[in-house]
Amino acid sequence: MLCLMNQPLWDQHADWWQREFTDGVDPEYVEQIIPLALEFTDGFERVLDVGTGEGQLARAVMGAGGGFAVGLDPTWSQVEVGRDRAGGPVYAQSGCEALPIADGSRYGKYLLQTAIVLLGFKLNTDQLLEISGTYTLPIAAYVCLTACAGLVLGKLLRTENETNALIASGTAICGGTTIATLSPIIGARAEQTGAALCIVFLLNAVALLTFPTIGRWLDLSQEQFGVWAALAIHDTSSVVATAQLYGDQAAEIATTIKIGRTLWLIPLIIAASLYLGAQQSKIRIPNFVFAFLAASLLGSWLELSSAVVVSVGQISSALLVMALFFVGTEITRETLKNLRLTSVVQGIALWLLVIPGVLLGVLSWVG
Repeated sequence: MLCLMNQPLWDQHADWWQREFTDGVDPEYVEQIIPLALEFTDGFERVLDVGTGEGQLARAVMGAGGGFAVGLDPTWSQVEVGRDRAGGPVYAQSGCEALPIADGSRYGKYLLQTAIVLLGFKLNTDQLLEISGTYTLPIAAYVCLTACAGLVLGKLLRTENETNALIASGTAICGGTTIATLSPIIGARAEQTGAALCIVFLLNAVALLTFPTIGRWLDLSQEQFGVWAALAIHDTSSVVATAQLYGDQAAEIATTIKIGRTLWLIPLIIAASLYLGAQQSKIRIPNFVFAFLAASLLGSWLELSSAVVVSVGQISSALLVMALFFVGTEITRETLKNLRLTSVVQGIALWLLVIPGVLLGVLSWVG
């Protein structure tokens, strides 16, 4: 990444780069990289070349009749040569840290929500009500027991009260969504919220990599795996993506049950608001929950053909993969530095209690 470049080394060796890789010397640049850049920038009136070096791509864009090009590079000796070679672009010495580029988590959120809503079209209303009704009591038992166990564990480990509440409720209900919703109500500090989110995202990644293998090793049915994933994994994105790796039926069941868990945000926020005397706090149930339910109703009413349902499922799966990529970008070096040992121990220990507990329950009462 440009932002992580070792500045003194690049200043010291810039002439080597300019001599060996620019101005037509490197066949790979001439035959592959430059044509590819021209293809992707064709039709744009303005092009920003971040990490421009001495500007050969920026010059190529303008030389091909493209629009106005600006080249940015943190190494002054590169920028200086770019200006000497002219060709039309404007150059500036700069890194990429302050560029106004939207946070990847925003893209991940919208992609995830769209994928989940599309999954709603694959579930007819009867199926949705049947799954929700069957698992209402298990969901309630899981949420209450997990939240209580998490709070007690946090007290024993002397985790900060706010972080304790965020980790316990996030594990019990809906991971990052719960943490982000509850944080302003209980007055959690930014570093407390960030630490709780980081723990959840790391455990989500572990679940994605391990749950399907464990499920196949135990020979779990589609329904058993869907229930296990929906209850034992924190965030909706990871629940659905992990279940999708196991099978379409598992993903449908997991999505529906996870939506049931998410609805527990309502009593959680009411209780937190009343307890803290913050009745003015707004209850924020994610809009995608209602959109998912509406999609299920609409899909049942329209009686979509099997070909349409398959296509919707494929699009949803692709969006989930993209969403998981952006979820991964939320784990940064700074959030890892802010993690406290007690918080990490609480999050991991609680999850390690949840995984086998839910699995034993699933094996005993899910056929």
